[in-house]
Amino acid sequence: MSASDDLSKLSDRAAKAEKGWRRLATIVYRDPENVCERLALYVTQTHGADSSAWAQRVREDRKGVPRAVIAEDLRIESARVSAIDGAVAATPYLIALIPGYLAYVRQQGRMVLRTAALYDRDPRALESAAELLALRGVHPTVDAARSGLVAVRDVPMPEKPTGRRPWRTWVSSIYELGVLGGFPVRSLR
Repeated sequence: MSASDDLSKLSDRAAKAEKGWRRLATIVYRDPENVCERLALYVTQTHGADSSAWAQRVREDRKGVPRAVIAEDLRIESARVSAIDGAVAATPYLIALIPGYLAYVRQQGRMVLRTAALYDRDPRALESAAELLALRGVHPTVDAARSGLVAVRDVPMPEKPTGRRPWRTWVSSIYELGVLGGFPVRSLR
């Protein structure tokens, strides 16, 4: 493989990552009231098929290894990657905070979807997104999360707002994102 091929692959990955970040930013900006539900639906749509392929590949590569051991290895690897993302978010450069945090949340969602696929659950199903939200504490039960997801899924993404939203909307949205990310923000209310 030549240096130009490596550069081309790197450029493709960077373009794909930029497109992903733009999509996440659009979700957060256009629908802050339902940000966690929208992000859960987005993660299941974008990482569901990859999670199923990963589970199939890892079960073939690690035949005879109990699923619980594979899940534990996944948890450890996800924690390692999340720690790196968290370190990026904690840099003194404020501009790195939001992308670093969203990368952390994305990694945690991907871990949940891969674990579901490892145990023969469909990570693209609405149920997987509902379990993700309930597991992270955004909703108290899977049923409540499912109801929230259905309400959001059946409504198209809002258009770009024409005016400023109240601070209360953004504070609430940031609070919910903190809950989704596993920060101990429940104690702040």
